[in-house]
Amino acid sequence: MDGNTISAMDSASLIQSQVQLAQQQAQSGSFQNVLDKAMQAKDDVQLKQACQDFESYFLQMMWKEMRNTVDTSGSFLQPDQTEQIFQDMLDEENSKAAASTGKLGLADQMYKQMSRQMNAGQIPQVQ
Repeated sequence: MDGNTISAMDSASLIQSQVQLAQQQAQSGSFQNVLDKAMQAKDDVQLKQACQDFESYFLQMMWKEMRNTVDTSGSFLQPDQTEQIFQDMLDEENSKAAASTGKLGLADQMYKQMSRQMNAGQIPQVQ
């Protein structure tokens, strides 16, 4: 390997880690923030969106973990970092689409529970 190949690999690794860090930071605080705002404003639309976003994130993490169970060590074609980044982005979009159908029902159940708490003046804390 020459210096350019190593540099390109280091750059791709750095980009992937930055993308993952940005996703984690955005997702770790965003649900709680949106939920808090919706509950305090007693806004049903924001509350439904927060629940749908949570379902989407749940599906994305589930698909990622399922994909991690597939053994690709003996495979002829190993996915590179670019493909992994693309797959993560594709999973994110697929999870948003799946959550928007309402077929899983997680967002609906969360919304029902949280709307009762919202109407009772309770603000749930996500751990």
